[in-house]
Amino acid sequence: MSVNWREIDLILEEVPLQGGYIRKLSQPDFRNFLFALWLPPTNLTMRVCLEHPFVRFHTVTSPPRIKRSHQRFESFLHARVVGGQIQSARQLYQDRIVEITVTRNQETTILYLRLWGGHSNLIATDENHRILDAAFRKPNQHIVTGETYLPVEPNRPEPCPTGQEKSAPAWPVREYTGTFHSFIESQYAEAEESRTRKQRMDQAERMLTRNRGRLLSRLAEIERGTDRSEQADSLLHQAQLIMANLYRISPGEKSVIVEDYADNNRPVSIHLDPLLPATTYAANLFARVKRSQESKEFLDQSAASLRSRLRAITDQIEQLPQMDTLSLIALVTAGKNVPRNNQSADVPETGLRFTSSGYQILVGRNARENDALLRKYVRGNDLWLHTRDYPGGYVFVKTPKGKSVPLDVLLDAGTLALFFSKARENGRGELYYTQVKYLRRSKDGPPGLVLPTQEKNLSVIMEKNRLIRMGLLENSL
Repeated sequence: MSVNWREIDLILEEVPLQGGYIRKLSQPDFRNFLFALWLPPTNLTMRVCLEHPFVRFHTVTSPPRIKRSHQRFESFLHARVVGGQIQSARQLYQDRIVEITVTRNQETTILYLRLWGGHSNLIATDENHRILDAAFRKPNQHIVTGETYLPVEPNRPEPCPTGQEKSAPAWPVREYTGTFHSFIESQYAEAEESRTRKQRMDQAERMLTRNRGRLLSRLAEIERGTDRSEQADSLLHQAQLIMANLYRISPGEKSVIVEDYADNNRPVSIHLDPLLPATTYAANLFARVKRSQESKEFLDQSAASLRSRLRAITDQIEQLPQMDTLSLIALVTAGKNVPRNNQSADVPETGLRFTSSGYQILVGRNARENDALLRKYVRGNDLWLHTRDYPGGYVFVKTPKGKSVPLDVLLDAGTLALFFSKARENGRGELYYTQVKYLRRSKDGPPGLVLPTQEKNLSVIMEKNRLIRMGLLENSL
C-alpha cells in the first residue's frame, strides 16, 4: 500500500527538508528518483518512488543500482534544481501532495510530489504555476509543458501546518520501531524483493516451458525421421534377395517372384526398375541402406542430446521455487543471450535437417528460417547454396575444418536448394554456391538477405533417386 497523509506528515516531521541543499540527483528507472541532500550537518539520500503499489518517499541507506543513461526528466532536474536550496517542504491538505520549493541562481522551481497510487507523478512548475516538465506527461489531464498546474482548488483554505489535526479520514500510522523512515525502507524493500522474485520466477518458467515445447516438437520430428530410417532393414533384405536370384531376373522386368529364405521360403514379389540392370538396382538399394544407417546414427545422437536437454530443463523448472532472485535473473539473462554463432553439436531448432554421406545439410524454407540459420548455426567454412534467378530457401552444408564437400553431397544439397525454390516445377535449374564467410548482409534489406561473392555455378537436375533417398518423394516399392 502507498503511504497515507498522516504518514507523509510523519516523514516530513522526522526529516525536515527546509534549508537543505540538493547535491546530486539520479533516476535509476522510469519511476524512481534519488535526491542526494545536504541537511546540515549530515548528508542523506531521499528516494521518491512513483511505482504502484509502493508509492512513497523516504531516506535510504542502500540506494538502487543506477543506470548509465539519463532519462529526459532527470536531465531537466539536473539543470533546474541540482545545487539549489530547499526553501520549504510541506504537504498540501490531506491530498498526499508534497510541495517542495527550490531556489537556484535566483530561479525558483516548485516540485509537486503527487503520491496518488497509480496516478502518482512528479511535476515541476515555475513561481506562476506554469508547468516546466513532469515525470509523466498527461495531455488528457493537462499535465504538459506550458499548462497551469493547480494542485488544490483556488477556493480551498491554506494548508494546515505539519502535524496539525485535519478533517480527513483518520488513516492510522503503521506500527513501527526506530524511525519511520527506516521502517518504511525495510518494509517496502521486502515487498519489492518478493514481487521481483515472483516476476522473475514467472518469466523463467515461461521461458523454460517454451524451450521445452520446442525441444519436444523437435524430438517428435526426429523420431519420425528415425522411423523412416528404420525401413533400411527391409531395403537391405530386398537387395540381398535380388543378388541371390540374379539368374532369375531378365532385363527389362518390373518385378520378380523369389523365395524368401528368412521366412520359410515364402514366395514374395520384389519391385525392379526396368531401366536398370538388376545389379545396379541392388547397388542403389545398398547405397540407400548405408545412407539410412548414417542418418539413423545422426538422428539417434540428436535425439539423445535433446532428451538430455529436456531432462535439464525439467530439473530447472522443479528447482525454480528454491532459487533466489539473483539466480533467477541470471537464468533469464542466460536464456536471452544466446550466442550468434552457436557451434554446439545440438540440432538447430529451426529449418530442416538432412544427412548426406555423414555431412549435415540445413535448409531454411522462408526468410525467418534463413536468417536464423545464418545467424546461429553456420560458420565461415560452411557452404551456402541458392537458386539463381528464382526465390527459394537457403541451403547450408556443415563442413568440418580442413575438408572439402564431396561432389555427391554437393549434388544432394543442390537438389534440396532446387526442391525448396520456385524452380522446382522446371525439374532443373542453375544454382550458385560459396562459403558463408563470403556472404555480406544487405544493410537496408529484409532479414536474411545476403550478397554473395566468390560464388561458383552449379547445374542441377532433380533426380528421382535422390529425392527418394532424402525422403522428399515416396518410394514406389
